[in-house]
Amino acid sequence: MKIFVTHDADGNITSVGIPPRGEANSPRLLSAEGQNVAEVELSDLKYEKHELTDPQKIPHFQKLLDLKDDFRVRFGDRGPFLRKM
Repeated sequence: MKIFVTHDADGNITSVGIPPRGEANSPRLLSAEGQNVAEVELSDLKYEKHELTDPQKIPHFQKLLDLKDDFRVRFGDRGPFLRKM
């Protein structure tokens, strides 16, 4: 599952967005001054607390919001990813 996150220069996440399924031109997050938007894949997250399975369930959205407190955006050879703090 891919999500969009806005973050500052230190990788602190300020917002999280889920692209809708099946739309060719899906909406994206807009960044404010001093922020960037990154598209990250969540398949590498192996922490049970952040196991994202059913987007229709309310706990799913709470888990996405929890990403802001527990993870930071980092960049590697394959692009942006989330790293647990």
